[in-house]
Parts: sequence; structure tokens; C-alpha cells
Amino acid sequence: MIRLELRDLEKIVTSINTGTTLTTTPEQITTFIRFLTANSLVNATGDDGFKRLCAQSENMVRHWANTLLHTYLFFRIPLIRPDRFLVRTLPLVNWMFSKKFVTTIIFSALIGLYLIARQWEAFFSTISYLFTWQGAVLFAGTLSVIKVAHEFGHGFAARHYGCRVPVMGIAFLVMWPVLYTDTSDAWKLPSKQQRLVIGAAGILVEITLAVLATLAWNFLPDGALRSVAMFVATTNWVMTLALNLSPFMRFDGYYLFSDWLEIQNLHERASALGRWWMRRLLLGMDRPCPESLPRNMRLFLIFFAYATWLYRLILFLGIALLVYHFFIKFIGIFLMAVEVGWFVALPIGRELGYWIKDRKNINFNINTLITSLLISALILLTIIPWTTRVSAPAVLKKERHTRVFATVPGRIESLAVNDGKNVEIGDPLIRLVSPDVEYRIVKSELGVKLAKWQLTFQSMDPKSMDQSPVVQRELETNLAEYQGILEEQKKMSIVAPFSGKVINLSEHMKVGDWIGKDELLFEIVDHKGWLLEAFVEESDLGRIPVGAEGTFYPEILDWPPINAYVTKIDAVGTKDLSDPYLASTVGGSIPVKKNLPAHKRDRKEWIPETSIYRIVLVPHGLPGDLNSLLRGTVMMKGVPKSLLSRTWTSVMAVLVRESGF
Repeated sequence: MIRLELRDLEKIVTSINTGTTLTTTPEQITTFIRFLTANSLVNATGDDGFKRLCAQSENMVRHWANTLLHTYLFFRIPLIRPDRFLVRTLPLVNWMFSKKFVTTIIFSALIGLYLIARQWEAFFSTISYLFTWQGAVLFAGTLSVIKVAHEFGHGFAARHYGCRVPVMGIAFLVMWPVLYTDTSDAWKLPSKQQRLVIGAAGILVEITLAVLATLAWNFLPDGALRSVAMFVATTNWVMTLALNLSPFMRFDGYYLFSDWLEIQNLHERASALGRWWMRRLLLGMDRPCPESLPRNMRLFLIFFAYATWLYRLILFLGIALLVYHFFIKFIGIFLMAVEVGWFVALPIGRELGYWIKDRKNINFNINTLITSLLISALILLTIIPWTTRVSAPAVLKKERHTRVFATVPGRIESLAVNDGKNVEIGDPLIRLVSPDVEYRIVKSELGVKLAKWQLTFQSMDPKSMDQSPVVQRELETNLAEYQGILEEQKKMSIVAPFSGKVINLSEHMKVGDWIGKDELLFEIVDHKGWLLEAFVEESDLGRIPVGAEGTFYPEILDWPPINAYVTKIDAVGTKDLSDPYLASTVGGSIPVKKNLPAHKRDRKEWIPETSIYRIVLVPHGLPGDLNSLLRGTVMMKGVPKSLLSRTWTSVMAVLVRESGF
């Protein structure tokens, strides 16, 4: 730094080369001076220096939208300055850093595990209390206390080794709250072991609490405290280890891993090596390695960089989906786009921008040729309409097929069918009787008779004529109710809706048995015709013409593929699956809504989550021993469509549907 005062580039280079063991060039000195200037590490003198500082200050001012974006992705709220408190209370906890305390905790863990092993089932059964509202409140309070203890573990460990702890607070990562403790002073410690203790202190506190909870569970009575002890002893610290020990995010595991390797700024240095290796491998860029490291360490950091990128890609895409689902429609789409754009698209765009900017250093060799061919192949696969196959979930069933349910609970009075019996249209199948329905019929009849008597009486009594309209309305209501109950009673006598064969008769059905509401009684099929019913997404609807050929692949591998052709395509989306065989709730591949409105919860409805359209195909070459129905997938020949076009159509469909346009 003293030689920079020479203020002459050639003199600075000569002084360094002659007065030290280093060998430098004017370009290196110029780059170094630019680095110092950009980071405000030089004194600003004169008008030029003042203008430079003003320009840097203006560049540091963010636009309000940029500030809002960064605040949404990550921001911190300092809550307390704990350093003075930690200094005063440190003597009360210093004994926890002794070997005796560690030995006691290990011994307690062994005793607690031994006692629990003798009553393992009772141990896990205590978690049921947490599913009550009292247990949930106690669970939330306990979790909060544990996380606060976690942060104070870092703070006391830092103060134990003489490091200042300026602030504790809460950070929000994509609006998710996380407590934090500023222990950045730990980097000043020369001892690697001390830095590791500070980094692991929070996890060690939670493990210590888990050990004590394990031991306490054996002596607590059944109830809330015992359930909380079970939670602290198992779920809590396991989740803590899974989250905090990951070195791919800047949590405790990252700093522990960094201190263990003795590599500061691990993510940045590994990422620089990863980008350097990728550019050299794919584009032949013969740039010098960002830093001089042993070969094994360099290879490890390159591998670590790619593992970190993959982990973050999966994590941020998952967060984007959660944001999309948990926020209102339009805001959810916007925030998901921010997530994907900031954490996924922007880093990729920056790297591609660097390739373009530094293209003069690309050396065309075999690696460059392979990279160019792969990129070209991916682009062609994306834009060329080469996919002709359209896959759709389907069910092969009788052209006329119905499932017979009990509409009301009742007792079987007569049963005229058995499994495999052929029936004709209108044949009586089963008759149910219900004391409740019979009671309601008698009650409704009495109400009708009473209303008629009142009307007759009022016609003879002039004083009661004013009440006639009221009684007339009561009579009309009672008559409507009476007719409805009679219709309900009529449905208890089930007849064949068409000629066919009775199959899948319930094994427990016999005269005198009681049947519950919506209980499946049997099925009726017509063996004269078959059809294949498939459901395609809206993006694939225009690709399939009537007459298109297809192949049905049953989910039962013993069955051979069955050829078919399209005969009908519904012009309106399916609002409700007529049969539940393809619904996700019964093992099918079509996701259906589970949280129906209150007026639909008692009805047998299977409402698809997305827009789907029904396609009817006629199969040919059916096996002779097929009896009822068969679930599977149909592959149809459709109009070719590129992957880019399909993706664009799907994205636009989601935007239109979810934004309410």
C-alpha cells in the first residue's frame, strides 16, 4: 500500500519487482487499484474523488421495487442487544462447558434410552395428546422456548470464548421466520475447536434438552407434559439436525463445515471453482484457476458447488410451489415468478451473459463441439413438434354399467338377485324397508289430514276464515313433503334399469340384514357393448381428432394391450367424474378435490382439480374373459406439438385460470 503513494504505474511496478520477491505487471496493479477504488478502500482527494464517492452513493440507493423484492426474499429484524446480559449471566452457565457436564449428559442419554426401550409402544403412543387444542398450544409454546434456548446457546458459547454478541433477532426467509444470533466475531478466534463449539452450540443445546426430556418422560404421569417430553425427545431435535446441519444453506451446518475445512466464504469460493471448471470443460476457456488449492480439495469444492446448486434448485422450486398454493391467486403467481426468476433464472442468465461477454476466450475443441451439439439438440427437441403420442388415464368398462347404492338406511325385506344372475329391464331386484321412512309417512299423512280438517272446519266457522290462507299453505307444504317421502320410499324398491347381468353382489347381503346409507349393493353390466373412457388435459384436446387410433395399456400387467379408436370428444370440460375409478382418492391418476363445499359433502361427487375433457373410444380385439372394468392408460396418435408450445399453453392456461381473467 505504501508503494501506491508513488502515483506512477511504472514506478510502482519497478519498486515491487526490485524490492520484493514478487513479480507483477502494470495490468495487475491496475486491476488491484480498481478493486480498492470500487470497494472504497482508498482515500478520496480532489474533485474527482468527491465525484466518485457521490456516484458510488447514488448507485447504492435502490429503487423502491428492488428494495421491496429484496425485503420479501430476506430481511432481518434485530430484537435485543444481549451482550451485557450474556456477560452478567455467563458465570451461571459456565459449568455446562465442562467435561463433567458432557459426561453426565451422555450417561443420562444411555439411562433414558434403556428405560424407554422397555416400553417402546407406550412412548410413541403419548404423542396423541398433541393433536388436541391444548396440546397444540403447549407444543407451540415448547417449540418457541427451545428455539430461543438454541440461540442463547450460540450466544453463551461465543461469550465463553470472549467474543462479542451484538444482536439477536428474527430473520424472514421468503416470509418464513427464523431466529438468528450474530456471532460473526468468532472468526477472530485462532482455535478451530472453539469456532466449532460456537457453531454447534445451538444444536448441542437442543440435543441436551432432548436427553433430559427422554429421561423425564419415564417419570412423568400421562398427560400434556409427558407428550411434550416425547416431542422434545424425538421430533424436535431430529428436525433441527435435518435443517441446521445442511451445509448447502447458511445455517449452523454451513459454518460448522466451513470451520472444519478451514475455508472461509465456502459457498462463494466453491461456486467460483464450479463456474471455472464448467467454463473450462464446456467452452474450453483457458482462464487461470480462481485460487491455488491441492488437487483433491479443488475437486471436492467443485463437487460441493454442484451439490449446493442442485439442492438450492430443488429447495427454491419447492418454496415457489408453496408460495403459489398458499397465497391468493394473482399474488401467488407473481411471488412464484419472483422465486423462480431470482433464484433460478437470474443465476443462469448471468452465467450465459458471461459466456457471451467473454466469447473471445472460447477455444473451439472437442469439448466445445460436444457442448454445441448438446445445446443444439436440446433446442431442437424443444422447438420441433416431434411428439405425436398423447397419454391419458382411461378405464375400459361396459357401455352400460351401473353401481347400485342404498339411498337410505334400511332392512332388506326381499332379495331377488344373486351374483351372476341375468335380469331384464324393470325386473325387481331388492326391496328395503325403513322404520324411519314409514314413521315419516304416517306423520306426514296426519299433518295432511289435520290441515284438510282445519280447512273444512273454518269454512263452517266465519270467525276462523282469516286463518284459511295460513292453513292452506301448511296443507301445500305437508302435501309436498308427503309426496317427497313417497318418492323416497319408491326408491327403496330397486328395479333393473336395463337388461344385463348382476355382478359383485355384496357377500353379506341377505333378507333381514340392515343396510347403511350409500352402501354399495351390487353392479349391473350389459355384456353387449364395451367402451373406453379417457380424460385428457385441455392443452392436448386439440391434438386428437375423431377417428384417431389408440392403444390401451391395462394397469394389470397380465393383460395384453387393447387397440381402440376415438369416436367422441366432449366439447365441454368434465365437471364431475361419472365413475370414481380414475379419481386419486381411490388410487386413480386424476386429482380430485377433497375439500368440497358444505352442500356437496354428502353427495358422491368426484370433481377434478384441473380442466379435463372426456374422450370415448371403441375397443376391438377384446379378451373373452373380461368381466367388469379395467383401469389403465391409453396412448393415442395425435397432431405433433413441440415441447415449447405445450409448455407455453400450460403456463398460459394456469395464468388465465388462477388469476381469474
